[in-house]
Amino acid sequence: MATIKQMNVIRQKCRVWITEYANTLHEGNPPRIEIEFSNRLTRSNGVCKTYTNRFVIGLSVKFLESNIKNEELIKQICGHEVAHTLVSGHGLDFVRVCESIGVYENGKVTISKQNMPKLKYTAICPKCGEVGARGRKPKDGRGYTHSVCGSPVEWIKNY
Repeated sequence: MATIKQMNVIRQKCRVWITEYANTLHEGNPPRIEIEFSNRLTRSNGVCKTYTNRFVIGLSVKFLESNIKNEELIKQICGHEVAHTLVSGHGLDFVRVCESIGVYENGKVTISKQNMPKLKYTAICPKCGEVGARGRKPKDGRGYTHSVCGSPVEWIKNY
């Protein structure tokens, strides 16, 4: 678990990295970018929201806490989200923009899913053994069945 001081330091570094990437990609004339650190981001490490005259980059606090010692990974997430200020989606143009700032190498993400924050619930199909994850457990009374085999899903709380 990261300390408050460590989290404040990494937040400040994220702000610096995002500013540097934005200046590089927008050739010294970056758009207005606001930065949010969200406890609600559980399915992704970051997000870039586009508005009429600004962008809002959100970074997952859980991701930052769980990777506090891996600054290079966090820096790549910041670059990935800034790349969305130029290109939406994850197509070839996006990959080229990311490669230009060192976030992708040879068209492949250098960030792995194992660094994603663990979700609160795991769903297990007892019939076929397939495993999935969710940030929230379904509301009581709503039975979920596995879409492939039709068996009722069992829920396990991870934390």
